[in-house]
Amino acid sequence: TLLLAREAEGSVRDSLSLLDRVSAYGATSLKEVCEVLGVAGTQVLKGLAVAVLENDVANALRLIDDVYNSGGNIQKFTTDLVFFFRNLVVLKNLGPEKAATLMDLSREDADEFFPVISKYTAHSLFQVLDALMKGQEAIYRSTTPKLSIEMLVIRLCSMKEVVGIGDLLGKVDKLLSSGPIGKENFSEEPPEEMSTAPETDSVARTPKECSQEIWTDFVDSVKEKNPVLGSLLACCEGIEIESNGDRVQLKYRSGVQHDMLCEVVYQQQLRELTKKFFGRAIDVVIEKTCGANNCDAVGDRKTYSLRDELIQSSMVQEAVKVFHARISDVRVFSNRAQK
Repeated sequence: TLLLAREAEGSVRDSLSLLDRVSAYGATSLKEVCEVLGVAGTQVLKGLAVAVLENDVANALRLIDDVYNSGGNIQKFTTDLVFFFRNLVVLKNLGPEKAATLMDLSREDADEFFPVISKYTAHSLFQVLDALMKGQEAIYRSTTPKLSIEMLVIRLCSMKEVVGIGDLLGKVDKLLSSGPIGKENFSEEPPEEMSTAPETDSVARTPKECSQEIWTDFVDSVKEKNPVLGSLLACCEGIEIESNGDRVQLKYRSGVQHDMLCEVVYQQQLRELTKKFFGRAIDVVIEKTCGANNCDAVGDRKTYSLRDELIQSSMVQEAVKVFHARISDVRVFSNRAQK
């Protein structure tokens, strides 16, 4: 009766139709009723659930084969399995008494399954239920649902049991209370490398002289840590370094690279990286270059300075190379450097 009501989904007319079908078949057992309705029996769902929880891949695949060979609907079987694990989660958290009215299981089935799931944590059951719900939609869309559910079950069998944080803390407390652990390790003198750490650190902090060659090394190191900033620094058209190395002037044409390096975010990143690399604060100044010919032809080359410079930007070219793309359109919305 419970199986017919569940399959009818609350419809009286559908319930009577299913009852007529079962009566016409002459089914006298639950197994025969399941065969008539094309659904998996509770024992099949239980067997598959236990196989998943015990990581028994062979038995799990055999049960799926039995359902498929008997003419069962794999999508419907997946839905039944999802609701079955939902019932197990409710049963595990509430117990047979409180969960009796919240499950699509008879009291006899609940009493039978409760000892089975007692050795598994509620986290493990919920983990399987969550994976089933995520894989259910893919099985419904798949042209090979049997293969899809087999792959899903294999993944479920390979999942490790989830241990609650409370259990982990309890084990740690028990381990700590059992006696001193590694006491001899704490009584030993500090290892040799710890005593030499300050010397290594002092070497790392030794200020470096700033020259053209060392600045090139600095740009290469920035490319590894911050590719965008490194690409902007590499676009520099000229570098002037004062004799004491405390001031570096980077010359750029009017355009995207100059505007971005003048932003507060990149200025802050540049200060931090130069201080870390050179071991001292270095004043980096971003200057705009403008030749005589360029200044006289600003109006004629306005489109080039905006659109073509964006296209030729090293960052854009790198993105095109990485994504194997092509530039179909360039739109300029504003000029942040306009004064």
